Amino acid sequence: MLTNRPAQSPQYGKEIIMRFKARGLVALIMTTTLLGPALFGLGRARSIAEHSVHRIGQPSDSARMARFETLLESLRQDLKIPAYSAAIVKNQKVIWAKGFGYADVENKIPATEHTAYHLASLTKTFASTILMQLVQEGKVKLDDPVSKYGIVLESNGVIKVRHLFSHTSEGNPGEQYRYNGNRFAELDKVIQKAGGKSFAELLISNILDPLGMNETAPNVPRTVSTGSPTNTDDGARSGALVTEKHQQRFDTVVKILAQPYALDREFKITKISYPQSFSASAGLISTVLDMAKYDIAIDQNKFLSKETQQLAFTPTVSTKGETLPYGLGWFTTNYKGTKMLWHYGYWTGNSSFILKVPEQKMTFIIMANSDNLSRPTDLGAGNALSSAVGMAFLKTFIFPEKFGETIPEINWSAPVAELKKQLNVLSSKPYADIYRTDLVTKVRIFQSVGRVNDGLPLVRLYGELYSRPMPADLVKLPLVAQIVEVLDNEDKTVPFSLASSQEIRIFAIGEGQPGEMFDYGWIEDDKGSRVWEMKEPQTTHAGGAGKNRIVDAQITLPAGNYKLRYKTDDSHSFDHWNSLPPDINFWGIAVYKK
Repeated sequence: MLTNRPAQSPQYGKEIIMRFKARGLVALIMTTTLLGPALFGLGRARSIAEHSVHRIGQPSDSARMARFETLLESLRQDLKIPAYSAAIVKNQKVIWAKGFGYADVENKIPATEHTAYHLASLTKTFASTILMQLVQEGKVKLDDPVSKYGIVLESNGVIKVRHLFSHTSEGNPGEQYRYNGNRFAELDKVIQKAGGKSFAELLISNILDPLGMNETAPNVPRTVSTGSPTNTDDGARSGALVTEKHQQRFDTVVKILAQPYALDREFKITKISYPQSFSASAGLISTVLDMAKYDIAIDQNKFLSKETQQLAFTPTVSTKGETLPYGLGWFTTNYKGTKMLWHYGYWTGNSSFILKVPEQKMTFIIMANSDNLSRPTDLGAGNALSSAVGMAFLKTFIFPEKFGETIPEINWSAPVAELKKQLNVLSSKPYADIYRTDLVTKVRIFQSVGRVNDGLPLVRLYGELYSRPMPADLVKLPLVAQIVEVLDNEDKTVPFSLASSQEIRIFAIGEGQPGEMFDYGWIEDDKGSRVWEMKEPQTTHAGGAGKNRIVDAQITLPAGNYKLRYKTDDSHSFDHWNSLPPDINFWGIAVYKK
């Protein structure tokens, strides 16, 4: 089952000319870019629109920034994203900001740092600030049951505010992390009841107005007039009144809003429509420069005390004692001792990413007018390193400082044999694991833009480099029967007999998705009845593609004659993977005596 050019764009020269004609900040940023700016402020800072852009004289820093811009442009083309805009904040100052590609493809309007985008779930970070203000004021307690605020959700226990806030409300509350934007949106009701105003009103009065975020506005559905309550079925809904101030902001910002795009069935860029809703979960519109203002204000503790803000940044610990990837409105990641605070956005026609690295006082912000900045990632599961643009930032600015050396780039277009040499040379480096992540990300990017065949050599390379042998305790057991290395469209049978009642161990890896299996095995008795079957709910992730499923079970069979069976569908089989293979180099089923 299917799962899901380094050269600069043709408009690049025209974009530079047009950007020199732009106002204040755009002109300064492009001038510094062209005349040899560097990244870390050794020169005189200039204050522009409440930010400082540092001029830098060191060629190495200038080269680093030029390399980063080239990486971003290359990734934009690989991802088939019409446009994105990005910014970097260092020591609470904007040191770089730029647009790439076209904000409006049809009219050839280039993206700039003043292009607005839908933020999708980056909105949750703003909801975090507003809700934590209410917590700080004593108007909300994190351990309040959500029923206090009129929220009714099915649950095995009492759902508290902190559970919705940390994506731990499903199943037994607090037990497991499961990202759910619809449930997070229920926090609108907590904010409305405790704050006396809607999330949009408090957002404007508490954050946007004080910071002069004039390029930011909560979304307003087209079908709704000022003062009318709205509801949609998009998950992020607008159930509050749209005030005149809200409408005015929206009317201003929509003029600089990038047009939304997606890839059609033939993977061609096509224009679509944005979602028409707003809530604590999604729907805010902003620019990278306004988002930088917000980021700087967070670090200056303008909204919350340092202690309260750190509470939001602290990873949640489950009721089982497991550290989860999410705090209160923010993801948290610790990579080899380096803490990262981040969030991603992923919705129709838009995607975004913010990554804060406190120890180096740097923040990277990027927003796109298609969903493909986030679609080929594992961000929802809490893997910050699965973002290709995020990794480009880390490898350019963060990891060289952390590891004391330049982080080499891999030429993923090289033949497999050459790739193996490159990776083997780097295998002893303390950061060697990032290349495995890069490989996975590259495969996902190929799949997301319809280049599955281009990704197949990397899929095979992944299996060669990272697959593991069978578990040592398993191979020591006496083998009863097995069906292994099963290919596409096969239905195999191996008979076996047991002279007496026997406890057996069944090990199988196949392909499935919630509720069903596509490549799977089972055991039949001599009457043709299935006495054991590989069922998806009993499986766990086998590594690689999410659809790779593994089961390791023990059962007792009475004496008799049996058939071991295994069946596959028309794709994703042993050594013919259409996405990443499992961690163990095995595809089939084996039965051992215990």
